[in-house]
Amino acid sequence: MTGPLNAGEPALVGDAVTLVEGSTFCLSDAAGDVDPGAAHGLFVRDARALSRWQLRLDGHRPQPLSVLAPDAYAARFVLRRPPLAGLADSTLLLTRERLVGDGLRVK
Repeated sequence: MTGPLNAGEPALVGDAVTLVEGSTFCLSDAAGDVDPGAAHGLFVRDARALSRWQLRLDGHRPQPLSVLAPDAYAARFVLRRPPLAGLADSTLLLTRERLVGDGLRVK
């Protein structure tokens, strides 16, 4: 872990981003994906409520650029689409916003 949970950075354990509020927590990768077979998921009162949630653009995983977490229960994942063939850089930037509390809210 890089610092206290409320220090403006998400809790990073290995490659997992952890958001927590009370007895609810969510573990995902740096792109915000919840991968099956990993320790990822949404957990409410020690029960896993979500074990797979993956975003794909044109069949590809978005590339993570940054994770911003103003609070221990909220995060914004900044991603880009992998560059298209013949282009040096991506032409699409996207964000995933996540709030954990009495369940999970996303934008």
